[in-house]
Amino acid sequence: MTDAVSEGEEPEDSQPKPLIEKARDFAKKHKRKIAIGTTIAAAGAAVLWSALEQRAEALANAEEYEDASQDAANPQHEASRQNSAPDKPPRNSPVEHDVQEHDRTLPDGRIIKISRHRRGGAKDEETHPSNEGPGEAAA
Repeated sequence: MTDAVSEGEEPEDSQPKPLIEKARDFAKKHKRKIAIGTTIAAAGAAVLWSALEQRAEALANAEEYEDASQDAANPQHEASRQNSAPDKPPRNSPVEHDVQEHDRTLPDGRIIKISRHRRGGAKDEETHPSNEGPGEAAA
């Protein structure tokens, strides 16, 4: 047997190295790897921070858009909004016109055929014959 100690092993009679010396030795031995790892971690943190900021901004924009679309879709809210703004005239009904046959895609992805029809109201509703109710005859 030899008295030579292989690399990485401590002699039996010696004191173990303090933790601070082990850390210094490790840092000297792996200086380049530590520098690369630190750079990668810093770049990753910067990318993560940027993504979180963009997501927060997108959520804020989505909430504003959602509020606006709910206002348009909710007739009760629309009515209360019109009551709160008396200086605005009520919305006019659409002008009577022909709608051509076409396909409509529903929100769930289904496609339905819309047949040709008329929609809207005449400007002078009293004289237009199509606005007569059932059983009413033209005079």
